[in-house]
Amino acid sequence: MYKQKREAATEPPKLPFENKLLIDSILNNDIDGVVKSLNDYRAAPHSKSEAGNSAMELAQ
Repeated sequence: MYKQKREAATEPPKLPFENKLLIDSILNNDIDGVVKSLNDYRAAPHSKSEAGNSAMELAQ
């Protein structure tokens, strides 16, 4: 049982599609792709994080 938990912990986390696009653009030195990814997939200023705080709340 311990071995199964340990193996599961070593798997890389699954990234959302938007993150994969951004990472691929960065690794390929695709400046236009990076800018497009950041513009297309950015969160609104009032979207909540997992902790329940928005970017605007944290900035205050």
